[in-house]
Amino acid sequence: MPAAVFRGYPPMASGGSGCYFLMKSWQCGWPKVALKDIETIKHSVELKEFHKFHVWIWRLQYLFMALVVVTAILTVAGLFGDGWMSRTQIVDDDAAVVYQRFARYGNDTVLETRLSGNNASVEVPLEYFERFRLDSVVPEPREQRVRGNRIVFEFSTGEAMTARFHLVPRRSGASETTIVVGGASFPVAQFTWP
Repeated sequence: MPAAVFRGYPPMASGGSGCYFLMKSWQCGWPKVALKDIETIKHSVELKEFHKFHVWIWRLQYLFMALVVVTAILTVAGLFGDGWMSRTQIVDDDAAVVYQRFARYGNDTVLETRLSGNNASVEVPLEYFERFRLDSVVPEPREQRVRGNRIVFEFSTGEAMTARFHLVPRRSGASETTIVVGGASFPVAQFTWP
């Protein structure tokens, strides 16, 4: 017997005959199928009428897929919270302010101030705390007092240090203020996503 019998190959397209397995039995030669056995499908839908609509939907799907990919990349980069796109650092001689330009409503954000040993104080406007709730200050300030429309945080240190203000946004939207660190003024502009 030819090897095709054992492997169940169909007849060769070159015109040769082979054996194949059909309907629980081995058959040799070409399969015999009558045209009346082939099912014809009748439908009333004209596909050409909807072709332009399908093409439009496919293009729209590609646009949305591209939008999802771009949004994911921007999220990882920090447009919607922590990340290198969001991190802002302003340095002035002995003092510096580091903060996240973009915050999320209800999520923690950190305002970091670097102080020299000479003048270890941070002044924050009261209106800033209307938009952000102060959770904690690390390290804890030696003294905290209100002077005019500002809260002054005094730190006891004889050397350079970093004070971190842990904040939670209360409202979404843009906010701008000026924070005084060690006598130097720093503009702080933030946007809180809903």
